[in-house]
Amino acid sequence: MKVKSFINKTNLFLLIILVFLITSSFLRDLFHPPSKIEAKFYRSVNYIELREFSNIEYKRFAGVTEAGDEVVLSFKVSGKIDKISVNLGDFVRKGELVVTLDPQIYMIELQERKFSLLKAESNKKNKSIIYERAKKLYIQRHIAKQELDNARYQTEIAEAELKFQQEVVKLATLNLNYTKLYSPMDSTVSELYKNPNENVKVGTPVMLLSSIGEPSVKVSMPEIYIFRIKKGDRVKVRFDILPTVLFDGIVEEVGYTSGSASTIFPVKIKLIDPPSEYRVGLSTEIIFRFVRKDIVSPYVISSNYVLKDDKGNYVYVLKSYDEKRSLWIVERKNVEIGRLLAEGLEIRKGLTAGDKVVTTGLNIITPGDIVKLEEQKNVSD
Repeated sequence: MKVKSFINKTNLFLLIILVFLITSSFLRDLFHPPSKIEAKFYRSVNYIELREFSNIEYKRFAGVTEAGDEVVLSFKVSGKIDKISVNLGDFVRKGELVVTLDPQIYMIELQERKFSLLKAESNKKNKSIIYERAKKLYIQRHIAKQELDNARYQTEIAEAELKFQQEVVKLATLNLNYTKLYSPMDSTVSELYKNPNENVKVGTPVMLLSSIGEPSVKVSMPEIYIFRIKKGDRVKVRFDILPTVLFDGIVEEVGYTSGSASTIFPVKIKLIDPPSEYRVGLSTEIIFRFVRKDIVSPYVISSNYVLKDDKGNYVYVLKSYDEKRSLWIVERKNVEIGRLLAEGLEIRKGLTAGDKVVTTGLNIITPGDIVKLEEQKNVSD
């Protein structure tokens, strides 16, 4: 009986403890409800951190360094090229002989003209002597006036022939000199169009010489940008051979006409402080800075992030809830939208720089939800 009484007391004690535990749990939940953090599944969302949208845009175009001056050399006489004294890429001084034609036929022609000149000089001398004798005989009345006039006429013809032969000799001398081409400036041989022993005609291009002159870059601009460029604009220039360095440039010339079959306009960029590696024909990248006058709102975001209901347009933003656990609470912010641009939708009112705008799960979250952050993105300028 004592054993049975002990067991009944033990069961009663355990029952009292169980009732106490249940009652304590109920009262705790009643006066201290479990926090939302520990009771709810936390959905993960992505977001962007808002910052002011820049109205500055940068556009890059390919360019090529060009010569300060270019000269195409050609002969004023025809003939066969006898010698080219320089090679492609050589530097030549002003007045240096670069190309020679075979001068033989022009030397022979000059000798023939000189021989004809000698005959003309001799004939002129003889005719002058005859005329002087005729004048004396006429004074002495030994010849008629007609004979005197004829002697004077022959002298005038001889004098004209002499002058003609003198000019012919000068021309033959020039032709002989024209068989040699000299560099008109300190320059570099950029192109060789002909080779030795080739026959060339008058005016046929033989060689292209280029002088560095004032270092500059030529760039071709599409018509949609040419009207946004003016003389004096500052630009940045990057050389392919020096990809990590930017050089300053200034717009020196803006073309107002394009090719007949294109809408590309030439723009000349003057290099302010060119690199020592500067050469004619180097590939470059020109960076132009344009101000977007069509941007009036400081904030632009994707239209996908903007929702709408009967109360108007709004976005979801995040406010800090538990930074240690990266938990944030969702809030609604009404916004006033502007125009839809290529970059996104203008936000005129309702947001400020630094706001975290939710970008995913917009159709399944509601204000007051606690969410986790997955990935941070920034609105690019």
